[in-house]
Amino acid sequence: MTSLQLNAALSALLTQAPESLGLCSELTVTHIPLNDAKVAAAVRPPAHGSPTLVFMHGWQDNLASFHSLIPLLPQNMGLILFDWPGHGLSDHKLGDYYYPFFDYLDDLHQVLNDSRLLLSGHVGPVVLVGHSLGGLVASCYAASFPDRIDAIVSIEALGRWLNLSCNH
Repeated sequence: MTSLQLNAALSALLTQAPESLGLCSELTVTHIPLNDAKVAAAVRPPAHGSPTLVFMHGWQDNLASFHSLIPLLPQNMGLILFDWPGHGLSDHKLGDYYYPFFDYLDDLHQVLNDSRLLLSGHVGPVVLVGHSLGGLVASCYAASFPDRIDAIVSIEALGRWLNLSCNH
């Protein structure tokens, strides 16, 4: 399959109902344009003053990994789930791009600043929820922009805990 055929197939998928993509019907499927790729996303706006949860999946995963959590969350919460570039239904970056870690921070920054998501004027808390790679990005982003993020939830992102006690 050529890249044009793949893009056509993915575009056709995005015109379908969210349920057919494994998403809850309460989410709106969209694309968020970044400087060098378009990322697939599913969003729900928050009620006034309510928190927005931004879900970030791990390496070689996609936004559907959080699908089972959505029905358990309060309806007033805003939700942003997106596929990192090169994952899920998002575009790959051009050429022989190797996806350095710091670019994930920039990608997240662009997602959070997308005017269609209205987070720039959002009055409620913004909470980053990340699994694995997403958790590492959440931690680094929150450390870099502490005034933009109210909390983080990091799932399996710290690596293995070591017992450093010296019992001889």
